[in-house]
Amino acid sequence: LAAGTLCAVAAAVCRWAEYLLRPPMLAARTVPVANFIILALLWLRGTGGLAVFISFLMVLPVVYENVLAGIRSADAALLEMAAVFRVPAARRVRFLYAPAVLPYFRSACAVGLGLCWKSGVAAEVIGISGGSIGEALYNAKLFFATDELLAWTAVIVLLSLAFERLFLRLLALAEKWFGDLPDRPAAPCPIPQEPPQTEARREEVQRDVPATTVTVAYPMGGRLSPDFYTADLVSDLLSGGDSSRLYTRLVKQRRLLSSVNAYITGDLDPGLFIFTGQLLPQTTPEQAEEAFREEIETLCRIPAEAREMQKVKNKFEANTLFGELNVMNKAMNLGFYEMLGDAELANREVDAYGAVTADSILDFSRRTFRPERSSTLIYRAK
Repeated sequence: LAAGTLCAVAAAVCRWAEYLLRPPMLAARTVPVANFIILALLWLRGTGGLAVFISFLMVLPVVYENVLAGIRSADAALLEMAAVFRVPAARRVRFLYAPAVLPYFRSACAVGLGLCWKSGVAAEVIGISGGSIGEALYNAKLFFATDELLAWTAVIVLLSLAFERLFLRLLALAEKWFGDLPDRPAAPCPIPQEPPQTEARREEVQRDVPATTVTVAYPMGGRLSPDFYTADLVSDLLSGGDSSRLYTRLVKQRRLLSSVNAYITGDLDPGLFIFTGQLLPQTTPEQAEEAFREEIETLCRIPAEAREMQKVKNKFEANTLFGELNVMNKAMNLGFYEMLGDAELANREVDAYGAVTADSILDFSRRTFRPERSSTLIYRAK
């Protein structure tokens, strides 16, 4: 069993090893067992170890072919994912190759154990090994002792069944460590939801930081919310690059902030739409807050221009398409969307962003950016 398994592993790893092993395995599978017994008697010059040697030759190709087929039946997609995420070889063997090989190995053991007894006893009969079952069968033939012949046949059958059951039982115990992991669906854990915010929140702290920062956050829906794509597009509209609204107006033109950003948390659970900016030394937090309010009011009153929206949509589509060139990005996205419960969503996101309109931006902004739903943090520099 060990030799057949090692040969199968070598053949699976190296094509040249398979070519070298193919002729001897074919000979061991097709040449009559009597030929090998006679050759072994000539080579070994005695009957010591004859039965073991013949049993080895008969079982070796059975184990080799089955284990090799099992290795090659491993899921190619899972193996590719393991290569992308650099899964250690030991974990690949345990969780990918072992579950695929075990059914084939079990079948090889069931066939090989019966073949082992038949070929071993045949070798003892022809070689007349002293004190063996084969010698007893040979003597029964010489003296026409039918009762002894049937008795020894029954002994062979019983021993073969006993060894097969014992070995397969041990193999079943090994499957506890190398077999498929059972599916254990976890009961949903209810997560307490934050009650709707009905009044503005505000906090000011002073810390040893390089510059004062103003952050304003508004609650929004989770990853599967209908508003998610609109919120993401609005965040890119406001701060997606040097030509975005906030950077152009608050950093370049009015020179109130040294840096500015608008982003969403993107969590599965309900998240936040966040405005944040680092103040220049001459800017007060009140001025920064007022500037954010003006930009929010513009979002709520004036529809976004078609050209401005198309620029953001094109940027998202380009980033998505270029990201799919990387196998790891594909694997990460598929895993994430499968966790969401809809792997096909990965192929529909570009269309979902493309469906966002100026009216949906107005509606989202008016529902989300209300003063009573704001949470403001002033992080003052000492």
